[in-house]
Amino acid sequence: MLLQGKVAIVTGSSRGIGRGMALALAKEGANVVVVGRTETADQSRLPGTIHHTVDEIKALEAGKAIAVRCDVMKQEDVEALMQKTVDAFGRIDILVNNAGGSSSQASIMDIPVYRWMNVMNLNINGVFLCCKFALPHIIKQGAGSIVNVSSGAAVSNNPRMAAYNTSKAAVERLSLVLAEEMKPHNISVVAYRPGRVKTEGAEYVFGKDFNWEGWGDIHACGPSTVWLAQQTANTFTAQIVDRDNFGKTWGPRT
Repeated sequence: MLLQGKVAIVTGSSRGIGRGMALALAKEGANVVVVGRTETADQSRLPGTIHHTVDEIKALEAGKAIAVRCDVMKQEDVEALMQKTVDAFGRIDILVNNAGGSSSQASIMDIPVYRWMNVMNLNINGVFLCCKFALPHIIKQGAGSIVNVSSGAAVSNNPRMAAYNTSKAAVERLSLVLAEEMKPHNISVVAYRPGRVKTEGAEYVFGKDFNWEGWGDIHACGPSTVWLAQQTANTFTAQIVDRDNFGKTWGPRT
């Protein structure tokens, strides 16, 4: 139980990578706040709800879990999320900013302005809001860890992906700046690239018959997330890390 007694918030954890991360943290004894917008199965074309993830965590009989509906793009929702977490568990130690995505694949000239704004609000402004309002609580603990989920898209020049790629590049810069600011408080901040993961969303986009060779499942990010959740500014911070290199260029050496 590497995270016994710790409290972790995982945004976007009703399904996909976030769900896998939440389960991994709970297996190590963390009390997990499962965050998302999907409360009932009929709300989304994709399977999974925040309550389903909580039920899975409870079945592990390790860490405790609560579900909190939160739109990370709304300040009032994010402030309420932090308060509900403290009310339930008394503290915050770990924040995993996983909520994100893109519904916009279009050239810069063709992308509707509102879609550009939606991607930025979800992928970077949501990260900013969660960091801003979680940090006062994490600082009280004298140490902690923030994992901001990025993507290899942050360094990609693929046409028609400007909104997503730009937002993830911004996540990485925000993470590095925040890491410097949080060193006096012994809080680790990293940007984490999960690599290719077969999520419900990826399957929806590419189809079940897609060649998934070389792709990880939603549990592939678990070991590296657990390791990052244990770090502080004194041990590991201010890094942009790729899951595929865990145990090779970063993390415990095998």
